[in-house]
Amino acid sequence: MFKTKLKFCTLLLDVWMLTNNLTYPRTGHTASILPNGSVLVVGGVGNDSIGMTAELYDPLSNTWTFVANMTYPRLRHTASVILNSSVLVVGGSDDELLGMTAEQYYF
Repeated sequence: MFKTKLKFCTLLLDVWMLTNNLTYPRTGHTASILPNGSVLVVGGVGNDSIGMTAELYDPLSNTWTFVANMTYPRLRHTASVILNSSVLVVGGSDDELLGMTAEQYYF
């Protein structure tokens, strides 16, 4: 019965709601859902430069928080959650050598 109620509530909440804005404008970034429900947004381009920044969105408090910068700026990269402990960010640069790099964010 609980599952039925949960599905019913989910259907009633099938709407788009605005959240607070990102701290850094970006496009070409990645967004990874972490096991605790927060979302890690990494890289992309904004303000005419490729970003090294990363932000964490907390859906419970509707807030964005900067986390540690990446080592290299990345655009059009991939990001994969690994074993509930880190996010592997790979490639994503117009520079051929940087496009071969990878780094991990631990949470």
